[in-house]
Amino acid sequence: MLPYYAHFIDDDQYQVIRFFELFFNTRKHTYSIEQLQKNLGLSRYKIKDIIANGTILKEEISNLKLSVDQNIVTCEDIDQSILREIITQSAKKSIKFLIFLHIVLNPKQLSDNEFQADIGISSATYFRLKKQLKSDIGSKNINYLKEHESQLRYISFRILEYFDFFCQSFTTKHFT
Repeated sequence: MLPYYAHFIDDDQYQVIRFFELFFNTRKHTYSIEQLQKNLGLSRYKIKDIIANGTILKEEISNLKLSVDQNIVTCEDIDQSILREIITQSAKKSIKFLIFLHIVLNPKQLSDNEFQADIGISSATYFRLKKQLKSDIGSKNINYLKEHESQLRYISFRILEYFDFFCQSFTTKHFT
């Protein structure tokens, strides 16, 4: 569901989305930790980390039903709307997406240094993630978009729309 926009999401948040997509796509409600490891191609430690992040999401999304009993993970009644909310919540927590918003919109009118301080990252991390975003988008595409502002606006709008940026539920402490 997310592959085209995956490079705007931090790897940890992307793994959480993949975790819930597994339940959604297979319509299976219960997996063991070992089955999750096999299906997602991740270590036991990473699966437990994803489950911890999923438990936090459960508190933020009222209809999300996630439970863990020993080594059995259950996620019931996950539908398209819940999955969309998971994607939106993951985007809100993603440093890459916040950097994209800063570059494209800069809603608080912050300098790069002020932005880095605001979200609590080092300049090395900021420039590494910014470079990674540019690399993922591609230099040919960036040069094309610089020459065609209308295309830049359209693509930026599509990305923001995909992550439900225009919904009232999309507010972060960094952009309000």
